[in-house]
Amino acid sequence: SMFSALSMWQFKADQLSHRARLLAPCHLRRPGAITEATWCRCLAAFSARVVGKPSEFETVFADEELQLLDNSDSWLWRVRSLRGRELLLPAPLLLLPPPCRPAVDAAEELRRQLEVAEFAECARLLARITFWSLALGIKGEYSESE
Repeated sequence: SMFSALSMWQFKADQLSHRARLLAPCHLRRPGAITEATWCRCLAAFSARVVGKPSEFETVFADEELQLLDNSDSWLWRVRSLRGRELLLPAPLLLLPPPCRPAVDAAEELRRQLEVAEFAECARLLARITFWSLALGIKGEYSESE
């Protein structure tokens, strides 16, 4: 029936719209838990607690390279120093590398393509609605003199 066909087109248009909204440039996304160790840099000197040894501390220095092992906690991140010890550091103290620019550009291009596809889908839906309205003689909200 016409109603089910229009509903299907509306569903497709809604899906494309939803997919377009889910895509965002990588640099605007809130980082989640890492899946593999990533190098980061310490912004200031800090006496960090050694993992598994609560009474031991190790000093990390400003601009020291560290390997980020776990950032699932929003406040304390687990890192490995160049000396091989695992430490807990406050998250704001660590600087992650910037996003990969080609990946950001690719995500933005994909978003643009989805928006174009959504617009085309909406135009096709409008054309079908217009066709069926004319074919069935459905009158809109207008006077006979128009």
